[in-house]
Amino acid sequence: MTSGFRYLKRALQISRICFRNLAAIAWERLRGRPGIPGPQRLRIMLEELSGSFLKFGQILSLQLDALPREYCDELLNLLDRVPPFPRHQVREVILSELGKAPEALYREFDYQTLASASIGQVHRAVLPDSTVVAVKVQRPGIEQVFSRDAALMRFFIGIIFLFRIRTLYFMRDPVREFNDWVREELDYRREAGYAEVLGRNARGSPSETIPRIHWDLTTARVMTMDFIEGCSVLEYLRLLDQRDEKRLAEVKAIGFDPVLFLSNVVSNFLNDAFRFGVFHADPHPANLIILKDNSVGYVDFGIVGN
Repeated sequence: MTSGFRYLKRALQISRICFRNLAAIAWERLRGRPGIPGPQRLRIMLEELSGSFLKFGQILSLQLDALPREYCDELLNLLDRVPPFPRHQVREVILSELGKAPEALYREFDYQTLASASIGQVHRAVLPDSTVVAVKVQRPGIEQVFSRDAALMRFFIGIIFLFRIRTLYFMRDPVREFNDWVREELDYRREAGYAEVLGRNARGSPSETIPRIHWDLTTARVMTMDFIEGCSVLEYLRLLDQRDEKRLAEVKAIGFDPVLFLSNVVSNFLNDAFRFGVFHADPHPANLIILKDNSVGYVDFGIVGN
């Protein structure tokens, strides 16, 4: 299959999904009957589109100034609750990357997904020496999807400049920056390297915890790191919405104080940025873990500033 045909196929897939959802909305309005709520429909459509669209939905989930609150709340699920890929594909990726099946590499490997996002998903495992680890596995074929999306975006920007649509000129730099970010995130070895640098800089800090990378079990598409046991900020926000008093009491029992925790997030950022010149640049709610005495645990080092 030629690259041009693959790009055309992806463009047709995007068009088909968008048209189907727009037609469903129009049909529901003609019938005068409520269908899938708007926020939920947008999330489902972005999950179907996958690739850059799913990533864009993650960015939108934090844009309370641009979208109504109910849309942002629904899109937050794209940070860690994207439908996971199946067990056999997890096994195939690990086997192709590390040369052995998960059962041969880890003393225990849980195929139940802990979190799933646009590029990969996370599984809990135990090493032969009893160390509990998190194993991040990349979605099969996702690199090709992002590559096609990047080409289509560049084509779209080319059309904008060809026809001199000046009101859309501003999109060129954000699209270029977005594609650069994604290209780096697709290689887990880069992410592991960033995590190692941040971990070295945070050594001895009572307010910052970075997981240790296990390089012998890390490749471009699989990354193994120490497991950070705790509740993410996103999980905590969900507990507040659900009014789960039991779980909230458990979080409070480890000394959690929202004001002190956020203060540590800010001071960690300033310390990393101005003392070391390297900092976690994607501190969204799913990437911040609440630890004892308001220490901040960090995960997902795909985007790091320097």
